[in-house]
Amino acid sequence: MADEAKAKGNAAFSAGRFNDAVGHFTDAINLAPTNHVLYSNRSAAYASLNKFSEALSDAQKTVELKPDWGKGYSRLGAAYMGLHNYSDAVSSYKKGLEIEPNNEALKSGLADAEAALARSSRPRAAPGASPFGEAFGPEMG
Repeated sequence: MADEAKAKGNAAFSAGRFNDAVGHFTDAINLAPTNHVLYSNRSAAYASLNKFSEALSDAQKTVELKPDWGKGYSRLGAAYMGLHNYSDAVSSYKKGLEIEPNNEALKSGLADAEAALARSSRPRAAPGASPFGEAFGPEMG
């Protein structure tokens, strides 16, 4: 029964019907509450709906159930990215790469997270400041 609900969830996800996918994966989880793949799939569906808090919760459950599965950390990193928590995203992707060092999705996610973290760490211009900084000097005349 859980496999049937999972298959329906996968089909809905592939068709871009993410709300339906969440419903089917939830049905499957109710039937098989220790299946890490179901939480992972629902996490992806939530992320596709920009429901990153829910995606994070399911990703955390995925990692709790199967801590040696790299894809769980990929889901965790993606959820943290959606929440703009770049530091935890970097940590999640790195943890996944400790388990699966050749996982391309984890490598790509780590690069994106590190770039986002670097961008978010840059000092911002003061409100009202010229977007050109001091490029034109204080006097234009």
